[in-house]
Amino acid sequence: MTANPNSAPVLFDRALLLQRLRRAARAPETFLLDRVVDDLGDRLAAVNRTFHDAADVWTPGGLQAPFADRFTSFVRAPESLREELALAPQSLDLALSAFAFQFVNDLPGLL
Repeated sequence: MTANPNSAPVLFDRALLLQRLRRAARAPETFLLDRVVDDLGDRLAAVNRTFHDAADVWTPGGLQAPFADRFTSFVRAPESLREELALAPQSLDLALSAFAFQFVNDLPGLL
């Protein structure tokens, strides 16, 4: 049982996760991220809506290069040890993320 029943349990060690992500970023293989970027592009192409303000939330390596030209404003949410987004409420039309949300301790709270 957690000390505070109103807080989400800590399932993932964010410091250890960031350390592993930094180590993985040094590897030259990007085939998996390239595949995810292609899939995200296909999914966005199928949506009949224009998104103006978008953000990349914690994607290792970032999505800036392939997606920045599709939006008026494209920001990268800074990675931190806290699972809170440093973005103004209701400031985005779209949030993109790859390989990040599966490691969030409180996904509903983050969203």
